[in-house]
Amino acid sequence: MFPVSYAILERISDYQEVLEDYSSQRLDLIDWEPTISHNINILNDTIDLYPYFRSDTSGRISLRMR
Repeated sequence: MFPVSYAILERISDYQEVLEDYSSQRLDLIDWEPTISHNINILNDTIDLYPYFRSDTSGRISLRMR
């Protein structure tokens, strides 16, 4: 067993690329508005956009640190 958070921190730029790639494919499908407190409100149903997160790429990043 190894600490995943350490592996992610060691390769944070790679991990950020994985997350951005995953999210960028869905951005046009999400209706949102900014809030006064600099957050966002999601205005439509998004559950169908995230039924299964494919973690193979992020898993490879973590396993390279072993």
